[in-house]
Amino acid sequence: MESLIEEILQWGKIIYERGLVSGRNGSISARVGDFMYITKRDTPLFMLKQEDIMTFLISKDEKNSDSGIDVIVHREIYRNSKFNAIIKVYPLYCMVYSTVFNQLETTGLPYKLTKNLGVVPVLKFENIQKLVHEVVRSLGRSKLLMIHSYGVLSTGFDLRECFNQVEELESFLKFKFMLKLGQGLQK
Repeated sequence: MESLIEEILQWGKIIYERGLVSGRNGSISARVGDFMYITKRDTPLFMLKQEDIMTFLISKDEKNSDSGIDVIVHREIYRNSKFNAIIKVYPLYCMVYSTVFNQLETTGLPYKLTKNLGVVPVLKFENIQKLVHEVVRSLGRSKLLMIHSYGVLSTGFDLRECFNQVEELESFLKFKFMLKLGQGLQK
């Protein structure tokens, strides 16, 4: 487990350095067998220490004062999928996009930028029960989910896959916004 915890600490720094979170937001988790290792609520990812990683039994509905709603969401993803890693981040362009649109449209843009994204739904966050239901339902179509006012969830078989997906999504949306800006300047 030491190596997994070290990996979570390392990805916390990378995620912060790449601008995918700021301050005390975001979470990282990984599954090993029946256990989930997840970062504490309100802990800056770039300053993670071993004591900032909590362990929960996936089959039990337990939480504590340091866990927040991410424990509930991540646990349900693990219960309903074969994924071993999840990151929740707040990339700027993703957050703007998910505030305005209901689904990511990739038509008419370079294939190289969109080939790994597929459909990325934007879910509404009304309450935790509805959110968990929608997240689990949507995972059959996409490993990436943008959630209005909640962030981006990236699921995968390891943390590198999760990170790569979010970084590709954020890069794609930067391109899309810049393209729109450039088209506006031409007029």
